Amino acid sequence: MNYLSTDHLIVYAFLLLTLFIGLWTGKNIKDIKEYAVTNKKYGTAVLLLTFLATNIGGGTLNSVSGVFTVGIIRTAALSGVAASMLIIAFLVIPHMHRFKTAITIGASTWQQASVGG
Repeated sequence: MNYLSTDHLIVYAFLLLTLFIGLWTGKNIKDIKEYAVTNKKYGTAVLLLTFLATNIGGGTLNSVSGVFTVGIIRTAALSGVAASMLIIAFLVIPHMHRFKTAITIGASTWQQASVGG
């Protein structure tokens, strides 16, 4: 295997560029809260797109081919993704105000349990 081919060099350059950008932009980070939530500098659009990219992902890109090979039942199975998003939107998100000062929900729950609150 030739590790100095054009394809490999492009990947190496991308990884080095990503490393240098990360080191350069992260040099003023002082604690985990600044790193994790960037001092709340992200807007709603960025957070929404991050959430959708995490929950939808690349696995749904083969949905059309799945319907073609498996049948229409695949559409019914994929509707579960939409149902889960609606459940999150209407049942979970309204209760998120309790975690306004926490970095993550898990950390907040652990902090409340450890202090007896």
